[in-house]
Amino acid sequence: LTWSTDQINEISGTGTITFTVKKDCTSDNASVSATSNYKDNCGKSHSASGSDSTLIVKRAILYTDITPQLNWGASHTVDWKIYVTNGGDGTAREITIKNILGSGLSFNKDGCYIDVDGTTYNYGDSAIVWPNDGSTGTLTWDLQGLTLSPSKKITVYFKTDVNSCTEDDLTSEAYAQWCTCQESNHDTGNGKVRLPAPYALAVIKAANFSLCGNGTVSVEVSDPGVTHIYNAKIIVDIPQGIKYSSNSSQYSYNGGASQSAGDPTITSINSGDYSGGYELTWDSSKISELSELSPGDKIDLTFNVEPDSISSCELFTSGTKKIKTMLNFDKPCDYNASPPSEFSAEYEQNF
Repeated sequence: LTWSTDQINEISGTGTITFTVKKDCTSDNASVSATSNYKDNCGKSHSASGSDSTLIVKRAILYTDITPQLNWGASHTVDWKIYVTNGGDGTAREITIKNILGSGLSFNKDGCYIDVDGTTYNYGDSAIVWPNDGSTGTLTWDLQGLTLSPSKKITVYFKTDVNSCTEDDLTSEAYAQWCTCQESNHDTGNGKVRLPAPYALAVIKAANFSLCGNGTVSVEVSDPGVTHIYNAKIIVDIPQGIKYSSNSSQYSYNGGASQSAGDPTITSINSGDYSGGYELTWDSSKISELSELSPGDKIDLTFNVEPDSISSCELFTSGTKKIKTMLNFDKPCDYNASPPSEFSAEYEQNF
């Protein structure tokens, strides 16, 4: 740093130049020196110099933990908390918090916040530089001008989407640093996602068809497991001789009031025991609750069938007089697979 004569023209008494420097922790005894070159009233040149050093008397020491140790991946999105504690006797400044995600996880901004010693900053607050929604790899929270005093704590709450069914790809490692002075421990022992098996159940509660008349079918599907299931499709196969009656679908969700469902997608069956019959499929565009079923959720579906030919008794002379149902769905780690990757057991019974 240099101050020249156009800034300091003449000093007749004692003068002071004051400025601020930042200690970057690369040395415990950083020094500052100054030299003054000047001329006296007779034009004779002179030089004077001095120096001093600074000691770091107090220092922040950050410790980092991530929870939970084992994250139960019961839904497509899992929650995490990172705790950063200042265990030193100095204030931590220019703090960054980092989280290294396994290749099967991505950042989800929904509900993300940071609490700094009791003050909460929600996602997007300009006091902090946040990771972008959907980010993968290393996530970084830059706390910019925020500081952490001794014995105080930072809490980071965030979510990740589970995008892989390989558990080795579902890891989360956290650490923090302040200035260039200290990088905390890397919490690598915790931060793992475990994937429970999903289950779905589909049963036919009733199936009747009057001789040379019409009939009614009632199907129940449910999530009896501990995970959420997604993008479910109710599939019902009906035999040759009968067909679905338009605008007859009704359903109830978790025992609630009956409401209309959209007509199913209808596909002809050309082989097997149900050849000549139809496959009926209801998805979330027909029954919105099928987009996501939580553990314990249940849907009861009822629809009507009618003769499919001039001979209304054809059902009773055909080879198959059965009806079959199943549930097709996505598990949490295979969200939005196309088509859905999982099937319940098939349930089949006679009319």
